[in-house]
Amino acid sequence: MFSLLGRPPGLHISAIRWFLKQHPEIVTEGMTTSQINRQIIKLETSGTNLPYVAKLSSMTDSDGVPFVSSATAFVSHAWRYPFSKTVVDVMEQFASENQGTYFWFDLFTNDQNAVATKDFHWFSTTFRDSIRSIGQVLLVLSPWNDPLPLKRAWCLFEIFNSLTESEVKLTVKLPLTEVSGLASSIEKDENSLIQALSDIQAQKAEATSEDDKNMIFEVIQKSQGGFSHVNSQIKKALREWYVSNMRQLVKDHPSNIDLMISIAMTTRDLGFLDESLEINQSCLELVKTVGNDKERKNYEASVYHNMANIYMDKNQLDLAIQYYKLSLERTIELHGQDHPDVAASYSSIGLIYFNKGDYASALSNFKKALDISIRHFGKMHADVSGIYNNMALVYRETGEPNNALEYFNKALDIDLKLIGEKHPTVAARYNNIANVY
Repeated sequence: MFSLLGRPPGLHISAIRWFLKQHPEIVTEGMTTSQINRQIIKLETSGTNLPYVAKLSSMTDSDGVPFVSSATAFVSHAWRYPFSKTVVDVMEQFASENQGTYFWFDLFTNDQNAVATKDFHWFSTTFRDSIRSIGQVLLVLSPWNDPLPLKRAWCLFEIFNSLTESEVKLTVKLPLTEVSGLASSIEKDENSLIQALSDIQAQKAEATSEDDKNMIFEVIQKSQGGFSHVNSQIKKALREWYVSNMRQLVKDHPSNIDLMISIAMTTRDLGFLDESLEINQSCLELVKTVGNDKERKNYEASVYHNMANIYMDKNQLDLAIQYYKLSLERTIELHGQDHPDVAASYSSIGLIYFNKGDYASALSNFKKALDISIRHFGKMHADVSGIYNNMALVYRETGEPNNALEYFNKALDIDLKLIGEKHPTVAARYNNIANVY
């Protein structure tokens, strides 16, 4: 293997720019890494028994910066990606944030005319040793809601090695076009990012060689925690990356209240409570500038509710009640007492009182929510079932088992009709009834 004093070689970003300038068709035709390998790299290194990086080893850019030096970042990406639009975009971002970076990039640093003769042991050792000695993995992910590398077994192997080596740092980045898509999706549906994370299952990855895939899976399964640990660590890295980008989105769009509210809700769902609280507080200041009274109150109701949820998550129950009541006030001002959103606020306040052990106040709020919900939805509705269940929990805690059974059974009757006996919620209702007995 071509190396520099025993260390893996890497390319400076100026070398990548030079390469693109030499081959403009890469940009104009949107060539993938795989296409570049077949149509350019293999042809230009044929018969040399050397990787492409050796060709650049004596070259410098206009400022005298060497094209090649010891690698400082291992690039992990899918070869199906458009090279300039996706991979180089991310490398440019990383290089601008980390001056003096040299990228280990398998397309250039491995002899592509010889790799076809190499076995699994060679590939796994090459990747693992390179990652370990470099100490930094740059993971290129696209699209943001269904990342291709998580479906490729060799990319998964690289991620796995970056996670299992204590001295290796994993950095996740998306192309700038994907960052824009992320912002748009969050504004439309704050649950979209959570759904994307929940869909990640590394054990679904594929490989061109079934034998390679099986051997990679065997290595992961034998590791501590197996696929479960790998999935959780990948999601952790993605959560941190998403939140860092959402911070930037807030800075880039300081007057977009809808986007800020969605981001605040998403960061809370991701477990970044202080971050979410800070964004919500910024939203409140911004909402004060809204001239339309109805629109302002609607925003305030949403932000106060979000802040109450955060304080509940932080187990600061008095503050949670305070902000739920503020949200309730705005909702009543907007819609009057008899509205489903008012019922939802009463239910939330009731749950806080229940958690505080103030069962009388909890029951009072649940009854208010129940009356409104029945008037709007009728008795056969999921919201009504949920309130019955909460009232039953209060009765169970206050030592009134007959009332508890009555309301648990009311909830069960509704759920059996609405969602059927095979649903997990129905199982929970049966469990609650059993606890009373």
